[in-house]
Amino acid sequence: MTVRHTLSVVLAVLLAALVAVPATAQKRTDDRRPLTGLDAASIPTYPSVQAFLDARGSAAQPALRDAATPVTSGRLAPLAAPIRRSLGAFTPSTGVAPIRVERAPNGTVRWMEGDLSAGLAQLRTSGTAGRIAAAQLVLDAYAPTLLLDIPSAELALTDADTDGLGATHVRFAQTYQGVPVWNAEVLVHLDRDGAVYAVNGTYQPTPRGVGVTPTLSAADARSAAVAALDALGRWQPLPEGTARWLGIEDEAPRLVIYRDPNGAHRLAYAIDLHANLIESYEMIVDAHSGDVLERLPRFCSFLHGEPAPLLSLDAPHLLAAPAGRAQFQNAQGVDLNGVTQSFRTWQADDGTSFMLSDLDNLNPAASTLPSSQSGGTLTLTANFQDIEQDPGLNYITSTNNTWTDPASVSASYNMPVTYAYFRDTFGRRAIDGNDESMISVVHINSNGQSLANAFWTGRLMVYGNGDGVNFGPFAGSLDVSAHEMSHGVIQHTADLVYKNQPGALNESIADVFGIMVDRDDFLSAEDIVIGSIAGRDLENPDNPALDQPQPAHMDQFQQLPESVDNGGVHVNSGIPNKAAVLVIKAIGREKTEQIWYRGLSSYLTRESQFIDARLAMERAARDLYGDGGAEVGAVSAAFAAVGIGEATGGGGGSDGGVDDLPPLAGGQSLVTFLTGSGTVGLLDLTDPQNVTAGLLPDAVARFSVEDASQVSAPRDGTSVWYVDAQGRLAFADTQTGAVSTFDGVYVAEPGDLWTASIAPDESMVALVSAYLNDPRIYLFDGTNFGAVDLLPETTVEGIRDESIDFPDVVTWSPNEAAPLLTFDAYHEVQYGPLGAPLGSQVGYWALHELDLASGRIYDLLPPQSSGVNIGNPTYSKTDPDVLAFDVADQTGVETYVVDFSAGTVTPLGTSSFSVEGASVTDAQRPSFSPDDQTVVVSSPSTASLLFVDRQSLQASYLAFSEPIYNPSWFMLGGTPQGNTPAEGAPLATIALGAPTPNPLASSARVPFTLAASGAVRLSVFDALGRRVATLVDGDRPAGEHAATWNAAGLAGGVYLVRLEVAGAVRTRTVTVAR
Repeated sequence: MTVRHTLSVVLAVLLAALVAVPATAQKRTDDRRPLTGLDAASIPTYPSVQAFLDARGSAAQPALRDAATPVTSGRLAPLAAPIRRSLGAFTPSTGVAPIRVERAPNGTVRWMEGDLSAGLAQLRTSGTAGRIAAAQLVLDAYAPTLLLDIPSAELALTDADTDGLGATHVRFAQTYQGVPVWNAEVLVHLDRDGAVYAVNGTYQPTPRGVGVTPTLSAADARSAAVAALDALGRWQPLPEGTARWLGIEDEAPRLVIYRDPNGAHRLAYAIDLHANLIESYEMIVDAHSGDVLERLPRFCSFLHGEPAPLLSLDAPHLLAAPAGRAQFQNAQGVDLNGVTQSFRTWQADDGTSFMLSDLDNLNPAASTLPSSQSGGTLTLTANFQDIEQDPGLNYITSTNNTWTDPASVSASYNMPVTYAYFRDTFGRRAIDGNDESMISVVHINSNGQSLANAFWTGRLMVYGNGDGVNFGPFAGSLDVSAHEMSHGVIQHTADLVYKNQPGALNESIADVFGIMVDRDDFLSAEDIVIGSIAGRDLENPDNPALDQPQPAHMDQFQQLPESVDNGGVHVNSGIPNKAAVLVIKAIGREKTEQIWYRGLSSYLTRESQFIDARLAMERAARDLYGDGGAEVGAVSAAFAAVGIGEATGGGGGSDGGVDDLPPLAGGQSLVTFLTGSGTVGLLDLTDPQNVTAGLLPDAVARFSVEDASQVSAPRDGTSVWYVDAQGRLAFADTQTGAVSTFDGVYVAEPGDLWTASIAPDESMVALVSAYLNDPRIYLFDGTNFGAVDLLPETTVEGIRDESIDFPDVVTWSPNEAAPLLTFDAYHEVQYGPLGAPLGSQVGYWALHELDLASGRIYDLLPPQSSGVNIGNPTYSKTDPDVLAFDVADQTGVETYVVDFSAGTVTPLGTSSFSVEGASVTDAQRPSFSPDDQTVVVSSPSTASLLFVDRQSLQASYLAFSEPIYNPSWFMLGGTPQGNTPAEGAPLATIALGAPTPNPLASSARVPFTLAASGAVRLSVFDALGRRVATLVDGDRPAGEHAATWNAAGLAGGVYLVRLEVAGAVRTRTVTVAR
């Protein structure tokens, strides 16, 4: 079973393929319950399904059926009219293809790809303006999926770029009532034909209830930010002339919506401040209280550590030489590594030469040399003086074009080499991509000592001379210089924020381009390190020979506070570093550097996480080298090897199908359904060439056109369960038609049940009442009756969603280990103007999942925009990661299949089907075939069942003489395919005993019994489905066995012990007390 990484919001589906037809009976906001005034105080309430089971004790329980009263001995009747059928399958006219969706922890779309323009042909347009318009239209079409109310109104265009492959990447900044949401971006990607193939981003669901009028002025907010930096000793601003010369003047404070660590949205000011020559910060100040909420570094360093507080530095002052009377010239000098390097310098008319080069991007018309230049490079010095003494910056000059300072020679050489790399490899024009001049400063000291670091300040490179103990002069390392300049490239592309995972990505990408410029090894700073092999080893980040080894796998990830290395930017960068080297070793540097640059420039955002980097690099590899090639495989395998995502691709977590069940075969393939009178019918599909149908005339379910009882069958298919016309729980024998009811099973009074869903092993039934305002699921096992309150978790820790009015359709996952319940529920939310009474309400349907062991309830699909309703969920027969459900809005209905393990959401295209010339406008109530290859839906308006192949999306139909409803497909008398019990032993010949003690503090004994020898796997899972221990994994003889589970180091809570033997599974729960 796939681990649901985001329990508050797991997945949202895609609604763009809906056709413009009237929506018929589906999930309706006027689908009200007939009963009111429920008093269920006498019914025991349990925190989870497992707690309900545990409350029964260890005594043997009678079978659920034994509690029923037989009503009829049974009879079968033929269907009144013959069935018409399609002679062959056909393809939906829309040709809808699967769409892949990855979700962020806050429920928004991290990554969505596929033909997102499907069914929206008018969006395929050319020209930049047309493609921007197409991007906006697609965003609006997918508004519910994106968790945005009106994307075109909330997303402000910031950039649109068409790359060398002809693809256009449109970047938007999120806003709320015209105020930017801090660091929130959405990108839309269109191919050369103008079709939208991907959307990605890091952003927030549309904020709610955030005021956008500040009580603090912008000037006061800036003063608060300055005061905070001053208190830390960081505020030593550059003189106005120096700042103007460097082009780093601060911008005015701007209002933003800031999401604080607790998940609350706050109105704040974002203030960019250059605190001194090296340090610049983005300060977030509360727009009401003036509190500083965030201090985000905008400068980057090669090593961890803040520079010493810097005093102001004056810009170099020299009279400009008259234009046309000076020249550039070739020069040479010995660098810090003892190598003679060639570079360019500029000679003034008086014969003075400056370390100022022309490159090929110098714009003489826009330059007044040496004091102002456009393009080219410039090397300055602080003359080995303490910055604290305010020495000023100085030009490096020579009277005879002779250069004897190795540090300045290295800096002057490294800049054009790095410039040429980005120009020749990617067509990039200097660091900013717009031919801005490149500036380096050497010989900076601090507090009487040489500075042991190198920095990208946001505008220029600064190199210390090292401490002489661990590092020599930093300008002596080409890969360090390229690393710092790469920070500038990152700033002008994705602009990854310099904290936590985005900051570690920033460091990693700079490291990767550093070793691409200096291509002889996978080491960084190896030319300047003292007493170690290198500053960093990208191939082996945890190399003990390093002075400061790094994590090499997500298992070693260090969750550091932002006060420590900005959340570990220099620590955790080792993980994506190793992934990059694995790709290099698989496909070479030339392809890898193209993938990394495209991923950076086209797909990453300011807040991208490690998994976003994987998705970006995988997409870049497909863009450049095609689908299914070695390049994409190399990227996926590399990230998986370091624990970023799974080996099969994408970001979803999976346990390798440990909870999958083999499909049934060899029995009767049956579909149960309801007629317009509520009579239960059976359709026999065992022989596709001889399909037969009949009725169980004594089995009559609760029915109305608007809503009818759910019909479900256990895994053995011997019965079908429903709520009858009198509101009672009932089941019918599928072979005889005999009906039994449970007259004593009700919530408050006889006949108050609405729907029922039988567990796969028929051990209990989940029930829903017919009352308004009853947010509970009831459980009955033949003896005990109890309830579970439906209070889903929200994205705010500790806060539960109390808006459920009532649930409806309930479905059980097929797996026995870590089983789940999914249900749809009607929510009603009261609202009103800020500060006024809540006088209005909005209703909607949404999907939720309930973990049976832990009792946790979370969103499978979060609330959608007004008028969009989601419901009728059903699990596949073999895989709890696969579900189908219906989506209806004002324009139509569509059925979707989601596969969590594959990360795909596939519209089946049912809204484009027709049956004998009649359009299908109401396909509903999906159910999977026993082998999960086909999905059946009913279309009452065409009196038909549609059978859709999940792979080809082709469909066939069976048409009836009257409308039929609520199909449920199952197998009667089948056996698991591929199941080979040891020595032919039946599945019942294994037993898992109760762990003792339970609850446990440190360890427990887990007994189990085998009737025959075989391969045994005994594992322990936590409440999220993650394997936390493997107790046995190997062959064991027949007989009694026991294993010991040591739970030391695990958190307190409920765990699941799972025994697997030759396809049979047994489970037990155990509680760790802390």
